[in-house]
Amino acid sequence: MTEEILIDVVPGETRIALMESGKPVEVIFHRDNQRSLVGNVYLGRVARVLDGLQAAFVDIGTDQTAYLGLGDARPRGSERDEEGRKSRIGDYVTEGTAIIVQVTKDPLGDKGPRITTNVSLPGHFCVFTPFSPTVGVSRQIEDDETRSRLRETFSPLRDEGQGYIVRTLAADADEKALSDEAETLRGQWDAIRKKRINAKAPAVLFAEDDPLPTILRDKVSASLKRIVVDDGETLTRLKALVAREMPDLKVEFEHYTKTTPLFNAEGVEEEIELALDATTPLPEGGNLIIERAAALTVIDVNSGGRTDGNAEHTARVVNLDAVNEVVRQIRLRNLSGQILIDFITMKQEDNRQAVTEALRKAIDSATHLHGFTHLGLMELTRKRKREPLAETLTVASKETYGGRIKSDETIAFEDLRTAKQK
Repeated sequence: MTEEILIDVVPGETRIALMESGKPVEVIFHRDNQRSLVGNVYLGRVARVLDGLQAAFVDIGTDQTAYLGLGDARPRGSERDEEGRKSRIGDYVTEGTAIIVQVTKDPLGDKGPRITTNVSLPGHFCVFTPFSPTVGVSRQIEDDETRSRLRETFSPLRDEGQGYIVRTLAADADEKALSDEAETLRGQWDAIRKKRINAKAPAVLFAEDDPLPTILRDKVSASLKRIVVDDGETLTRLKALVAREMPDLKVEFEHYTKTTPLFNAEGVEEEIELALDATTPLPEGGNLIIERAAALTVIDVNSGGRTDGNAEHTARVVNLDAVNEVVRQIRLRNLSGQILIDFITMKQEDNRQAVTEALRKAIDSATHLHGFTHLGLMELTRKRKREPLAETLTVASKETYGGRIKSDETIAFEDLRTAKQK
């Protein structure tokens, strides 16, 4: 779990590093001219309904129309109608009509944003679901008594047709903190509905431009010990947010003022540079080769000449040593979609199972483990939350086929940080 959060600020860009065991596991870039649309709520107008594709394209005011698939158009748990007929996209949307939608994935390349009609408003302890009339509790809360208590707490806090998804941190929160947040989220939804009355599609009904509330909401946990910020104004704003929204949070705040840039001092800058390279060294020897293609990402585990007994034992040891670094690189590089890991071949089933279980424990909630394929490759799929790190910082090189170089914007921000330390 995240133990430290480091925040580096220059005009136009905020970088947020999540640290575990002294190493960055995620680096989030927030650029003023490249703000994420994920979580934004729009009044969109249905431009086209494609029955063959079972999808619709919706104009939400962005350069590309947004994609609405059948699964995101229908209410949760309604795959069939009352007569048992399998639902179709035309059951939920009609060309030319205005609908409220929320962005779930940012545009990527020639693909527009992905959207859903199942709007959800996240808080620190819960997620408010105005169109889903159930109270769900995080699976990570395993105690039956606690799960029942949380359901009893949230059930009276919703109107008809509304619901909540209770997050893991709610287990240790007092009832007032839970009810206060639930009230705040309902207030956000009321404001969206009021804005919708006079809005003309396409229109933005809700957008969160500041990355700090999202970080506090999604990344703060009981293991967090320290937040370090190199910008005084940002630190003041962050403290005010915590005091207002998370008054019980016990965390040390530090204003970093040393000459050496924060990310350089904490080793984050070096890790970002390494994550732009295809080859990553393993702590105990050997390396990973990570190659991205249009359809998938392949990660090759190499022993680098390590020997730990016979070949089978060496394979087990190196593969187990590689697991945590594989997972860290997936998060740090923000890899998504289909991911294949070519572990060193193991013939014994108990060794394959040991690696599988180690990987299962290490992956984050966005990743789904499918297991070894018939060809002996470990298969994962991971939800896309943001652009991959390489696409955030680099562009395709005109000089080298398939190569990438840092974008002009990335270089400009590097120059700004250099100027800041002088």
